[in-house]
Amino acid sequence: MPADPIDLSFYMRNTTDVPHYFIVLSQNQPCIEGPVQRRPASTGCGAVGRDWELTVSQTPSRPDPGGEMAHRVTGEAFGDPDVLALWLSVEPDGTVVTGDGVPEWWVDDL
Repeated sequence: MPADPIDLSFYMRNTTDVPHYFIVLSQNQPCIEGPVQRRPASTGCGAVGRDWELTVSQTPSRPDPGGEMAHRVTGEAFGDPDVLALWLSVEPDGTVVTGDGVPEWWVDDL
């Protein structure tokens, strides 16, 4: 377990036909990664280090630091909380948006 961890939950959806992939990089091993699901989905990332970084790309391989990404966000953008519900949405026009809290498009019975 990382030193001084945060508890991260992750909600995602992809409203396009273009595949997108996410990777949560941190001190946790292995990193959390996979496709951004068409149907709203959630994954409990669990404890991650405060240095976490989420990258989103259109290829399943890990992007190079200088490579093209659809989106990138770090824990600093959310004020470094001890617990974070993070959501990601690939919008119909292809833009990638992230936010905190449980997203309005999430329903409990999924």
